[in-house]
Amino acid sequence: MIENLEQYENLIGNAAALWDSYIEQIYEAKDMQQWLGATHWYADACSSLMRDSIMHISVSNNA
Repeated sequence: MIENLEQYENLIGNAAALWDSYIEQIYEAKDMQQWLGATHWYADACSSLMRDSIMHISVSNNA
């Protein structure tokens, strides 16, 4: 059972915004270096988002 639906909705919204930004960066990349930079940025951003969200949701569920 999902106890904090709003938090999960926020996570999905943030992930979607990251994806949109990533696609925009890939589309605007002029060479492989920029494409790799965008991909690295996206991987780091997703990792941070997931880590922060999991910690926040976990703390909220235990409160």
